[in-house]
Amino acid sequence: FCEHCLKEWVQKNEGDTFLCPTCREKVTLPQNGVEGLKDNFFIASLVKAVTEHDKVRRDDDDIICTSCEEGKPATSRCSECAEFLCEFCESAHRVMKATRGHTLFTFEELKTGKYDNFFRTRKAPFCHKHSGEILKLYCRTCETPICNECAWSEHRDSQHNFTRIEDVAAEKRELILDVVPQCQSQVQFFRQTEEVQKRLKENLQLNAQKSRQHVHKTIQTLLAMVKEEGERLLTCIDTEEASRKKQIDAEIEGAQISLASAKSTCEFADTLAREG
Repeated sequence: FCEHCLKEWVQKNEGDTFLCPTCREKVTLPQNGVEGLKDNFFIASLVKAVTEHDKVRRDDDDIICTSCEEGKPATSRCSECAEFLCEFCESAHRVMKATRGHTLFTFEELKTGKYDNFFRTRKAPFCHKHSGEILKLYCRTCETPICNECAWSEHRDSQHNFTRIEDVAAEKRELILDVVPQCQSQVQFFRQTEEVQKRLKENLQLNAQKSRQHVHKTIQTLLAMVKEEGERLLTCIDTEEASRKKQIDAEIEGAQISLASAKSTCEFADTLAREG
């Protein structure tokens, strides 16, 4: 993880601890925050190697000589030192006693990809504090790889116990080999767990689909029943309305006849009273 991503991750947690985004173990932040966390030298070295490899393949002009400070464009690379060399340093590299046995590759050779393994097998990365120094030692006190310059500066105190990085690598290799069977067992366990969960997921989706179909069918049945009952009720209302309307019409007709008779009687009585 890069520093920016770790800062964002840490901000989601409260206090001076956070959960490791990989293993979920609780980690205590150093006093200077994310910047104080240890570098992953393997990943850093891998990223650097991939970046350099891509630049060579693209024939990038930004690759400069890492052996001198002239800033001249590099034309070759040493497989032992992993240094990019300009024409002058390449000539010097071929004649100096300490380096004349090294294997050099031109960029044209590197672009073919045939010699990538020469650089992939290089195990010791460079120190990020002291340019050009290889991490040959390991400080057991600080639990970090160091170079010779580190050993004579930051780690020269008697409290620091450092040894050759090859010895520590051998120890770590034995520990890793001891853990491998457990890891394989865990891999098998999690693979089985994954398969079980996948089956559960498939069953869940199948049951959910069946339940949806049942609900839709029930809805259609209920809607049909409601519609049928509604039509029956509407028919009842229509029948009742027609019956009551017939009765009311008969009552209205009787009232009209009675009204006409009463008016006729009143008119006759009035005429009789006035004319005698």
